[in-house]
Amino acid sequence: MAQWKITDSSTGTPVDWTFPINPISFTHPPREASISETQAVSPTGGAILFQGRDKVVQLSFEGLTNTQTFYNELNAELAKWYPVVLTDDQGNTWSIVFSKSSFKRVKRATNHWRFDYTVNAIVV
Repeated sequence: MAQWKITDSSTGTPVDWTFPINPISFTHPPREASISETQAVSPTGGAILFQGRDKVVQLSFEGLTNTQTFYNELNAELAKWYPVVLTDDQGNTWSIVFSKSSFKRVKRATNHWRFDYTVNAIVV
């Protein structure tokens, strides 16, 4: 199975960071059109549709970390405030900006670095 990766091209040379463990859940970002509707004043009263620009597309994914290295590296990637490229295990790519992330510690007697995480991003 292919691994997810984040590609950072901010330095001019692309640098890939590969997820040691792929996210557990992910939904492909939806396309949502901006459409408004009104009734015509003609005798038939047909609908008139107005289409604007698509709404902002967002995506989110969830997973887990199980080592301190994974936790620290993922946090460093999520701290980037500029666009990066996210590639999933099927080869789909999106240019994104991270908008929100959260980590929830899962206490384990043998692993102090087990965290469940959720990441939200805006597709640019």
